[in-house]
Amino acid sequence: YTILDLQIIREDRKVPDGATSSADARLSVKLSLPRIKEKGVTAEFNNTIYAGIGTADTLRHSIIAIDAGTGIQYNDTSTIAINEYTHEKAFTVDYKNGVLKFNSEFSGHTFRIFYRAEGDWMVQISKPYSVFTPAEDLNNMDTYPLLYNSYYAATNHDSPMRGTIMFSRCYSGNSVAVDYTYQVNGKEYSVTGDVFVISKDTGMQALNSKTVFINIAFGGAGRLHQIWGKDADIQNLKISRVYGASAGVRVMWRSGGRGPFAGRWKTADLQTYLPRPGK
Repeated sequence: YTILDLQIIREDRKVPDGATSSADARLSVKLSLPRIKEKGVTAEFNNTIYAGIGTADTLRHSIIAIDAGTGIQYNDTSTIAINEYTHEKAFTVDYKNGVLKFNSEFSGHTFRIFYRAEGDWMVQISKPYSVFTPAEDLNNMDTYPLLYNSYYAATNHDSPMRGTIMFSRCYSGNSVAVDYTYQVNGKEYSVTGDVFVISKDTGMQALNSKTVFINIAFGGAGRLHQIWGKDADIQNLKISRVYGASAGVRVMWRSGGRGPFAGRWKTADLQTYLPRPGK
């Protein structure tokens, strides 16, 4: 899929039930961000005037609200027919405080609302692939880089990175769960759903210098060495399943003010583990 612009914020909001008059305070819906950009009014960071959510004719508005029940699209200039002679605004906007007040005709309706906010706020969602496919070879990462849906498990006894699993760099900092078996002192053990956080940096060896990775049993510092000791001889490591186990959100915005750091991008990241009820 493609994304039009990460700076377009999307929220689903329900207008509370029971309102019969447009003066009812229950019709007011507060958005997550204040200081909503207003078409023709808001000054952009590059000193231009804000021209709307997008360049297409249907997007040249400050706010777009789509009725989830009917699919009808409304914007900050839309009106609705109350009767044969009367039309009223679909909603009004308090741009400073980020509040939409809907017409009483929409009491109980749910809307998907799109807007942009001062500070160029953007939200990005990331999630590891549901079930990864093993890659056969990493000998030529320039020609055959790891794809978003694959992993490479270095399990051969003579591999310089034996005991690691490598992933595309797009999954840096995400979490995966792994099903695997291994042997210690001739006894086989089976592990299901062991959760690992993928490294934020690429590896130091030539084999994984272009990938991020997890460490199950490498260099005396892997997960199994934490259990059996750093000198444990982990044998016959076999990976049976690797699957995504987290969801992440990254928020970015420009710092405000007029100081030396004004306008610089700031970020905040949140990762959460997704429990799986079964395979």
